[in-house]
Amino acid sequence: SQRAERQLRQAERMYDQLEYAQALQALKPVHSNLRASAMQRARAALYAGVCHTALGNDGDAERHFVKLLRFKPRFRLPSGVSPSVRANFGRALTRLKLPARPRQRRAACRGDSDRR
Repeated sequence: SQRAERQLRQAERMYDQLEYAQALQALKPVHSNLRASAMQRARAALYAGVCHTALGNDGDAERHFVKLLRFKPRFRLPSGVSPSVRANFGRALTRLKLPARPRQRRAACRGDSDRR
């Protein structure tokens, strides 16, 4: 929804300014907005996880990373992410029994059935 997008942008600005607690407040309505898309909810969960990590709330960070992975199970953090964020995200992966690297999707190739 457009409202969720505005709230996400506001939270992103606060995050960029290192205002983590304020960013979390801006994200709350996105989590409960039934018109927010799955991608918007996933972004909100990602930002919430990172903000909670920055504030030292590891349990809350892990909980939000779990939400993110329920929306986007193939999502993985990019390189260069802080070790504390990576650790909380890793615990979320473990909790959901997801691999550290998403499994490759197998493309069906012609002739596969011929090889035996």
